[in-house]
Amino acid sequence: MMIAYIVFLHLCLAVLVARPLIRRLQRFRSRSPAASRVYRYEDILRVHQRIDAAVPEGAVLCFGDSFTAGMCTLALSEKAVNFGIGRDTVDDVRRRLRRYGSLQRCGGIVLAVGFNDLMSRTPYQVAESYSLLLEELPDDVPVILCGVPPVDPQRRAKPANSQIAELNRQLAELAEREARLHYILPPEELMDDAAALRPDVHEGDGVHLNGRGYAIWTAAISERLAGPAAAPESSRRR
Repeated sequence: MMIAYIVFLHLCLAVLVARPLIRRLQRFRSRSPAASRVYRYEDILRVHQRIDAAVPEGAVLCFGDSFTAGMCTLALSEKAVNFGIGRDTVDDVRRRLRRYGSLQRCGGIVLAVGFNDLMSRTPYQVAESYSLLLEELPDDVPVILCGVPPVDPQRRAKPANSQIAELNRQLAELAEREARLHYILPPEELMDDAAALRPDVHEGDGVHLNGRGYAIWTAAISERLAGPAAAPESSRRR
């Protein structure tokens, strides 16, 4: 009887000791990279929705990945709004479009996305996703398709610049299909003689632009927004 009692006490003690450990393991699992990514993404989308509710009519909406997220959209237009999210793919942007009511009252759209797709898909597949994305956008609003800047192969091996060049060619072809679409080739000032990203225009990772690189890139986009891509408000269908 005494042995059974001692065993019972040890079991109770084991449960008391194990319970905090189990809680810690559960918290650790909830903080895994995948779970953290989902939580962070939804958190960003909630912030975007609060911004979206106050976006004025005629604003320029910028969608994309980290290239867009790191951009000072004020350099494009005083009415430009940044809806970029790091690591986004073309399909990610398409899936979240329904959350932005401002699409129905905007004056222009800038798309700068596609780099992350090339890590696992062909340029042709990415272009197909772009076609589906464009179908989700208002058909009476000018859309600027930004070509993907090349990488510095001394710092970044993938995706290959040949893949990026092919995707940009596909995007240029897409833009020729509709008058509302306007393609921007990455400015030559970003590239060296081998058509690779210059070391002095990125942050050191071979991909992300620094202040100098963004100044060159946003100037090209701003010029296009002020040019043929900027449709007069009176020409918009209601």
